[in-house]
Amino acid sequence: MERLEMKRHPWSDYLVCLAPITLLVYTSLESYCIDYRAFYLAGKAALNNLNPYINHIASSGLYYGPVNAELALYSGWKYPPLATFLFVPLAQLPYETSKNLFNLISLLTGLSSACIAIRISRRTISPVAILMAGFSFPILATMDRGQVEIILVAIATGSCYLISRGSARIGAALIGILAAFKIYPLLLCASFTQLARGKALRATTTLSVTLAIIGLMTIAWTPAPWRESFLTRISIAWDQVPGQVLPALPKNTGIIEGTNTVRSVDARNLLHSHEFVFGFGNPLLTKNAPLAALIGVGGIALTLRSHRHQPIFQQSLAVMPWINVANPLAWIMGVTWYIPLFLHSFHRVNPRLRFLLILPLILPPSLNGSAYLGAAISLVIGRCVDTPACDDTEAMS
Repeated sequence: MERLEMKRHPWSDYLVCLAPITLLVYTSLESYCIDYRAFYLAGKAALNNLNPYINHIASSGLYYGPVNAELALYSGWKYPPLATFLFVPLAQLPYETSKNLFNLISLLTGLSSACIAIRISRRTISPVAILMAGFSFPILATMDRGQVEIILVAIATGSCYLISRGSARIGAALIGILAAFKIYPLLLCASFTQLARGKALRATTTLSVTLAIIGLMTIAWTPAPWRESFLTRISIAWDQVPGQVLPALPKNTGIIEGTNTVRSVDARNLLHSHEFVFGFGNPLLTKNAPLAALIGVGGIALTLRSHRHQPIFQQSLAVMPWINVANPLAWIMGVTWYIPLFLHSFHRVNPRLRFLLILPLILPPSLNGSAYLGAAISLVIGRCVDTPACDDTEAMS
């Protein structure tokens, strides 16, 4: 394969990468952030000693969860019980302040991660790639919905980098901590099989201990009804949540007919969703979790085999897009898991192939194919990237 010259960009070249901030902030301010609303109400329920998995709209209009709950028996919160406490501090703020603060944290996390990646790569990461990622549909959708994907992907990428640098225990512990919020990042453990035996053993042991501690903390700190409701909630399809806790929504609450605008008692009238967020990550397997897991794990195995001659960090990043295939409930926000591989690979492939790498980020979400395309690219990109003699993740300057 033709060797590519790795250009080192001056820091001034990266100033253009700040351009998406205006659009992302505008999107956040204009959006109700319906996914974050579920996080916020879970924290509010915990503050008031209520079960966060139950819809409490009958007790107060302040518990209205548009789209994800409405009048259903269960709330929109479907993450592990321990994660509920992360949102207790934010739930003490007025809703609009809280959701914009959370999105600001996500934005700053993304910016900080980009700066760290630029430095670690010795400024070889393409500013064009960062700019495309910032304007991509997955990032826009994450800000629109108020999702946690940017933060999770940043932590997961950091853990993979630490493992590649020899800090297997710290990296594995971070992956275990992520499992307290979402279970699917545990698939990153598949890259442990590519480590030397001693490192693999240390990583596996640390992960097991971390998960055990999280399990014990969950049992000790969360009420049994929460745990029971969580297990019930995750077994229900997203569009089949049963029950109706009230005959109708409280006055001045609900989605204004014929619009995408939410009316609630604790916020201005805001959009519940922009059109660009309506896209599934795994539409073919939405109602078949076992098959999704089987195909996802199989795809990871094939991807690791395809990348067996690549550095361990590249292998770990190539695993990430398969999280969307293994997760039957993935949405367009999940394509954020493709972005680390995209940024790491864009400047390493032949320029004629770069448009293909961009496609998962710019395809209209309504096509429902972005996540599948990202996974397919991760499967073959190991044969297309140019790996310098000294890989740019191996040193910092």
